[in-house]
Parts: sequence; C-alpha cells; structure tokens
Amino acid sequence: MTQLADDEKRKVWTKIQELTGPMTKLRSHWRITNSEKTSIFVTFSKFYETPGHFWFDVNQEDLMSFLKYKQSFIVFVLGSFERTLIIPASTMQNYLSKLQPKDRGNYKLHVIKTRNEYSFQEVPGVTLTRFYNSFNSLKENQDKFPIESSFQPDRVRQEINRILRDNALARMVKESNNYQCQICGVILRLKDDRCYAEAHHIMPLGSLHNGLDVRENILCVCPNHHVLLDYGTIKLDRVQFQGIGTEYIEYYNKKIFGQIGT
Repeated sequence: MTQLADDEKRKVWTKIQELTGPMTKLRSHWRITNSEKTSIFVTFSKFYETPGHFWFDVNQEDLMSFLKYKQSFIVFVLGSFERTLIIPASTMQNYLSKLQPKDRGNYKLHVIKTRNEYSFQEVPGVTLTRFYNSFNSLKENQDKFPIESSFQPDRVRQEINRILRDNALARMVKESNNYQCQICGVILRLKDDRCYAEAHHIMPLGSLHNGLDVRENILCVCPNHHVLLDYGTIKLDRVQFQGIGTEYIEYYNKKIFGQIGT
C-alpha cells in the first residue's frame, strides 16, 4: 500500500487550475478560487493491490465548511490524476446522510469499479459514474452538474425574501479583530498578505430568532467554528468576548446551543 506520488498530486491541481484559474490554499488539499466563490477539496486514495478498489476518509466537519461556498466540490483521485470522481459537496452531504450511525464525524468510504461503473460500497443504489472526470463542472458560474439521465425537471417561479446584511459592518468586525477567530485564535493567511475570516451572528437574523445586524451581535470566526456555532455545538462564555452583548450570548446558550438536530 503506497500513497499517491507527489508529482501525481501536482498534476491534479494543475489540471484543476487550468479551469478555475489561480487558487488560494486554505489547507493542504483544500483551495478556493480568487473570487472566493468556489471551494475545491482533493482527497487522494490509498492505493491497494486489488484493482478497482479505492479507500477515502471524509470528515463531516470539513464537509460543512466546504458547503459555505457558492460552489464546492470534493475531487476523489482514483490512484492517478487521470482518474477522478468530481462530486459536489452538497451531493456528498446527501450520501453521508444515508449512512448509519449519522453525524459520526469521520467516514471511511470504499469506491469500487465494476466494469465501467463506479459506486460507494457504503451507499447502495448510488452510481458515481456520471462524476467521472467531470472537470468542466469546476468552472465558475456553471449551473449544470452531471445528472444520471436526460430527464429535466419542471421549473416553477419562486419569490425569495432575502435578509439584507450590512457587509461593511461584517468587514469592520473582521478587520477590528485582525481576521483572528475569536473562538480558537486561528488566522487563515492567504496569498498577497490577505487573511480570511467569517462574520457570525450570535443571535441569528430572520423570523425564527429575529437577531439584529449590529456590532454587539457579531463574532469574527474561522470557517470551522462558524459551522459549529451554526449547529449549536459549542457553548459561549459571556466573559470571553469584549464588545459583545451579553443578551445575545445568553440567547444563543439558551435557544441554540445543544438544540439544533435534537
């Protein structure tokens, strides 16, 4: 059992960036486009002697971070840069939701090739062949992803009410914290001396919670802790954060922490 050679890994990213343009590295195999609209994570299988069998590790927390982007993909490399499965992160989330036990954090997935078909052993009835080397789906502003048949669903007109947020306020919060996560202290440094962070409303906006878009209700956080806060998995300490309204922290701890998904 050997890992994919480093030169093969470089070939994968070279091929991807021919379509996406320059990308910024967030972690070892996770990158985003310069527009910050598209997130791509590449996972390299361990190569076994058994032909047509590949093993991958998928982390649920990482997957939730990928989903925060307009477009997000997981690229499964099947032993060589010439053989890949390029699957939208939202589709992967749907696949993982079928597994038991749910929300266990880390999943080990076994990709099997039989004749000209690819599938996950752990997700019966799902064919992955339509994702094989589907590099064109990585281009930004693509509305079409590979589908299993030529069937096109009916379309209906929808009217959407979207909350208008003060982007300048969110930017001010991030800048005042030097783009440092107020939970873990991490600073994600991009190229050209830029940094990346996200603004989280402690008491969420919208009709369910009716939080306010004000400085006292916003934390500067890294993508991982943004997801953990959205899902109410960590409790907030009232004395930890300067400039944050205690009423918002108390609301979060009472109404959101430990409640979502129960």
